[in-house]
Amino acid sequence: MSKRLRYRLALDLGTNSIGFCLLDLNGDGRPCGVRRMGVRIFPDGRDPKSQQSLAADRRLARSMRRRRDRYLRRRKALMNALVAAALMPEDLQARKALEGLDPYELRAAAVAGPLPAHQLGRVLFHLNQRRGFKSNRKAAGDENEAGKVKTGISALKAELAASGAGTLGQWLAARHATRQPVRARLTGTGARATYSFYPERALVHEEFQVIRAAQAPHHPGVTAEQWDRIESVIFHQRPLKPVKPGKCTLYPEEERAHWALPIAQRFRILHELHNLRIVRPGQGEEGLSPADFDRFYDRLCRKGDLTFKTLAKELKLPPDARINLEDDKRDRLKGDATADALSAEKGKRRRIGAAWHSFPADRQREIVGRLIDAEDEGELAAWLVEELGLPWEVAILTAERPGLPDGYCRLSEKALEQVVPLMHEEHLPYDKAVRALGLHHSDYRPDELLGELPYYGLPLERFIAFGTGEADDPAELRIGRFPNPTVHVALNELRRVVNRIIRRWGKPEEIVVELARNLKQSRADRDKEQREQAEKQKKNWTRTQQLRELGMEPTGEALLRLRLWEELPRIGSAHVCVYTGQPISMTQLLQGDVDVDHILPFSRTLASGADNKIVCHRRANRIKRNRTPWEAFGVVSADGYDWAAIAERAESLPKNKRWRFLPNAMERFEDERGFIDRQLVETRHLSRVAREYLGCIVPLEKVRAAPGRLTAMLRGRWGLNAILSDANLKNRADHRHHAVDAAVLGVIDQRLVQRVADAAKRAEEKELERHRHINLIETKKAAAAARQRPSGHLA
Repeated sequence: MSKRLRYRLALDLGTNSIGFCLLDLNGDGRPCGVRRMGVRIFPDGRDPKSQQSLAADRRLARSMRRRRDRYLRRRKALMNALVAAALMPEDLQARKALEGLDPYELRAAAVAGPLPAHQLGRVLFHLNQRRGFKSNRKAAGDENEAGKVKTGISALKAELAASGAGTLGQWLAARHATRQPVRARLTGTGARATYSFYPERALVHEEFQVIRAAQAPHHPGVTAEQWDRIESVIFHQRPLKPVKPGKCTLYPEEERAHWALPIAQRFRILHELHNLRIVRPGQGEEGLSPADFDRFYDRLCRKGDLTFKTLAKELKLPPDARINLEDDKRDRLKGDATADALSAEKGKRRRIGAAWHSFPADRQREIVGRLIDAEDEGELAAWLVEELGLPWEVAILTAERPGLPDGYCRLSEKALEQVVPLMHEEHLPYDKAVRALGLHHSDYRPDELLGELPYYGLPLERFIAFGTGEADDPAELRIGRFPNPTVHVALNELRRVVNRIIRRWGKPEEIVVELARNLKQSRADRDKEQREQAEKQKKNWTRTQQLRELGMEPTGEALLRLRLWEELPRIGSAHVCVYTGQPISMTQLLQGDVDVDHILPFSRTLASGADNKIVCHRRANRIKRNRTPWEAFGVVSADGYDWAAIAERAESLPKNKRWRFLPNAMERFEDERGFIDRQLVETRHLSRVAREYLGCIVPLEKVRAAPGRLTAMLRGRWGLNAILSDANLKNRADHRHHAVDAAVLGVIDQRLVQRVADAAKRAEEKELERHRHINLIETKKAAAAARQRPSGHLA
């Protein structure tokens, strides 16, 4: 590339815009002129009103159609099987006439004596329509709802045993005859909502077997194969599609390993031990010795967590030494969570027991694989009883709640099997272990630079999911795409912009990308943030213990209710409802007698965080409905509600909730949250990924990421903010300011970044010195005061 064509490309990436600026470079590689600048605007792949992915509504409608289509196909297949077995008439009108028969009465009669063929067909058809619930331990869903369903199933089984009914159909027929409900219905509201009974598929299947045994002798024309076919159609359930966990960092053709796998737990422990450092004042820092490394590794694998206090005691560290991984939020090294869960021997946590540690590695892998992959709890429990000799009640508990860690490691089992031995036996840290395999732990660029940006999935394959894996499919289908629609759209638009620039002016010499994150925090800021997070963790732990003392399970909903209750205004020792001013007791709170209210309506804000929730009396929530507090109680006067009193009580709420009671709360929400919450988070992720993506066309060392805060700082110092304000370019509806940001970004070089960082460091050191000086003066004053006190005087 000739010197005339040398230029630096600056990119200001946003969730729905890309500002770009091409800066000519002189012989010293410094910007000397603007060649071209502009902005590309594009939709961000989300609905403007709800901010949900545009694919979400289509996916929901498609899933509903598919579920309906599956039911219709199953019903059609069953009807064909019944007609073939002469259990249903071929004539459509004759089949319609059977709809007038009472199916519950027929189901009860089917186990007591012979039924005509077509009436038996009507019974089997009804079993298909009411085939009941079949639990799937891998299916995602609401844990509270799943618990209510299981409680309803247990209640139904108890009712069947007490009533003496032989089958579910006989029990339902008795209820139907007395006009009692025969369909499962949720009664009550909130945490107290329950199912009085809930049929599970196993009960319907048992009824089918009883009916078959009772009716088969009376219908010899129906062969065993036809009975089997009817049974398979009625009780068929499509197996779940396996979850695509994403691609391995080292081997993109492999899928990531589940964190619950024993080898993944060992990798995590080894990684932390390699990162652990002992910091001694004036002596620097050092890692563990090989003997200590092996000792603590074995302990973490077999005995669970290890506190830093215990570790320091065993290492006989002096009081002034510290461990680099210890802070206000973390007081221990986490042990093998899988071994800890499965080796428990006592109480409600009882699982496999100490025998777990005696199993060879392949046996442990087999057991955990079963616990992860099995869909049917009963089949899994039977396997645990047969293979491991567990008591049935322990096997059921293990199948239902194995207690294994969730999520996936960034490496595949293939990679872990190669890396873990090197980290353990050779005591190599992760990066050196990967290098020993001939790979790199963080550099995944192609072997040669490309002329243009390819589809982003090729260089970023380890971040991608949902690909078909079929070799004949296009890259986007074969590899997959980012699950985040905003990042997916933005990277595709980045490819269009950069490739068009390359075709017009050739490849850039350098690329600078804005990184939407703050400059390095000061030590005081970091300490403050850690203290706040540690305080939140302690409060949540206290709430957990409080709920357990009350005999309640510390579910997410119960913890949230307790937190919101603690934030309510108080009159004396009583917590009171903001709207009514009436007390809310702990009993009312935890038994579901009060509501969790969205202060600003969820349907209008989609804000479901704790900062938009309070607990209140149900009658007030019913009056408030889908309105803000001001709209419900301030604009119009509601009987029994005093807006002045409500506003006064709201002043006792946390600061992040008070403003939601203001008359302009909705306008303020739109200004502060609608834009910031989503866009900044997604921009941070986008800018990090984009830097690596751009490394396909320019050496990665020439793709720089400059902090967005630095760009804003320089824009203000250079007087550009005033110019933009005069030209109305900082209006969000006018995107030209992104091009200006890109121009500022382009003139930032590493020396300027270093100067700003050095200035920040000097300011921090000056602040620390000031605090030390103040503390020294206070100490001297206290010592002088102590000397002046009479002997024996108590301070």
